[in-house]
Amino acid sequence: MLRNLPERKARKRYATAYIDTPNMTQKIKKNARQFFTQRKLKQTIPHFKLINGLLTSLFIGSLLLITWEINIYQKTFIIFKTPFLIWILTGFAFTPFMKRTLTIYFTTSFLPLQIIYNLVTWGGISVSAFILFNYYLAEKETIVTNKKILSTGHLARGSKGHCEQPYIIINYNGQEKQLIYYCGTQVENYKSVDLTIAKGFLGYDIVVQSNFRMN
Repeated sequence: MLRNLPERKARKRYATAYIDTPNMTQKIKKNARQFFTQRKLKQTIPHFKLINGLLTSLFIGSLLLITWEINIYQKTFIIFKTPFLIWILTGFAFTPFMKRTLTIYFTTSFLPLQIIYNLVTWGGISVSAFILFNYYLAEKETIVTNKKILSTGHLARGSKGHCEQPYIIINYNGQEKQLIYYCGTQVENYKSVDLTIAKGFLGYDIVVQSNFRMN
């Protein structure tokens, strides 16, 4: 009886493999049908390439806008929570409205991917517009205020070999703010900085110019 035990195990494995084979075949057929269905949809959906290209362009354009917006954000006196909430809330607000469009023209119904798209595209466009309008439509009238430099430092070098950008930390209206400058700017030996400030279009102060002082 013990001699037959390995044989029984072998038969069991064979039976399991035999049972799983139809399931694998069904999965392959299902995936193949989905693939060819998607190809057929791309050919039959009106203006598929046009709308797909537009959605892709919006995504890439928003990434470029976000890069620009980050540089302007560094010159704006605004708490991080404000632009962050604009970005998150706008992205999630667009998700139910874009669900059908992304399912058809991006051929993905996977919700996490749709959320990422909406956060980057619509959230990115909204927060970029908020920061950029505030900065570029600011009032012409400016004031100069002197702020003590609390500390200085350099950002980490970028992956592409960019220089370590210098920065200073100041206190502005009770909140610490990091101001980042171009590579090569000397900030270590200065004690204070004269900031030329303008009132932004949406009410958030912006830095127009910086002049470092030894005292």
